[in-house]
Amino acid sequence: MVLFFLLSSILTHLASSRQKSQTDEHSPRTAKQVFANGGVAAAAALGYLIYPETGLQLLFLGSLAAATSDTWSTEIGSFSKNRPRMITTFRVVDKSASGGISLIGSAGGIAGALLLGLSGILIFTGDSFSYYTSIAIYIVIFAGLFGNIIDSLSGALLQSKFVCGVCGTLTEHKLHCDGPTTHKSGIIFVDNEVVNFVCALSGGLFAFIAAQNL
Repeated sequence: MVLFFLLSSILTHLASSRQKSQTDEHSPRTAKQVFANGGVAAAAALGYLIYPETGLQLLFLGSLAAATSDTWSTEIGSFSKNRPRMITTFRVVDKSASGGISLIGSAGGIAGALLLGLSGILIFTGDSFSYYTSIAIYIVIFAGLFGNIIDSLSGALLQSKFVCGVCGTLTEHKLHCDGPTTHKSGIIFVDNEVVNFVCALSGGLFAFIAAQNL
């Protein structure tokens, strides 16, 4: 979990520094954001302390892999020279649009899932490498990618979007240009943190279910 927050915070800082003059979308992590990304993993860790079993172990790693994959996709994708495409329609959208995907962002998501899959399993198993270890690594990696895809789909289909009455910008925020925005689409209470929580939960459940066959 420390690895996720450390590396993801570094990437977020680099991306926000680069875009500081272009947007105000980046801000330090809040308690709500920390819970959205790490709440599932924290619950799995507590459960593992009470009832140590493989499913909870992989639930923990799968949720973190999904959160890492999503964060790396977003932050690394911000460095792309090309505008992203909406995952549902493949139409070109603004870089800040929820549900937008890019080649470099997808590569970043794969790298994040790989890192959590490899490091997480090796930390749990130590120096021993077995059939279980190799299968568990694949499970965590695919859990991370699955959660990332669910995040993009949720952002495109479910996340609330608003229109600024001043500049006409489509935004995720209820306030823009120092004034209220108008709800345009999505479920009103589904914001970015809800989508991130769904991402982490999806990755964790994917790994937990897959672990039942180990």
